[in-house]
Amino acid sequence: MTTPNRTCAVAGCESAHVARGYCDKHYRKFRKYSDPTADRRRQRLFCAIDGCGARVHGHVMCTKHYLRWRNHGDPRHVRPDNTECRVEYCMNMPRSRSNDLCEMHYYRARRHGDPTILLDPRKAEAGYRAAHGRIQSDRGRASERSCVDCGERAQHWSYMHTDPNERLSPTGQPYSLDTSHYEPRCAPCHAVFDGTGANQYTSA
Repeated sequence: MTTPNRTCAVAGCESAHVARGYCDKHYRKFRKYSDPTADRRRQRLFCAIDGCGARVHGHVMCTKHYLRWRNHGDPRHVRPDNTECRVEYCMNMPRSRSNDLCEMHYYRARRHGDPTILLDPRKAEAGYRAAHGRIQSDRGRASERSCVDCGERAQHWSYMHTDPNERLSPTGQPYSLDTSHYEPRCAPCHAVFDGTGANQYTSA
């Protein structure tokens, strides 16, 4: 959130402070490259973790290592067995110690034989708005949860940019048809996470 009368900590930048001492532009560079003055043209394209050849998602790491770093403080962190759903990129908790699927994927597997199946084939072509409506149907309102970044009350379901089958809306907005690729965020954190500026998002 912009702080009145406070400017960016980067030398020579007079833009208003947004977060971590930086303006919006330099904060987004810090989040992605761990350096607020990074030149995008000189940044690596692949994950900095030894042995990983995946493309960079944020903080010079691929999606997998970035999420491990963000959630656990260590990009090489490996969770103990059976602490998250076995469906790739789903970070929901399993139903029980003896079942490695979350509630949503467990019932998809039980009813359809495949935990990743789309419940309605017509939704395979769902647009941006329809996909977001489906999140609320599957997981409830974002406002019933806390923002994953700041802990305040969430306002939106925010796409994590982790779906290998990512779709694009006619206006170029990325989204997913899989509801497990979304996190609850307040409007300011959603704007910073997507790098779009705080004015794009209003109350959900």
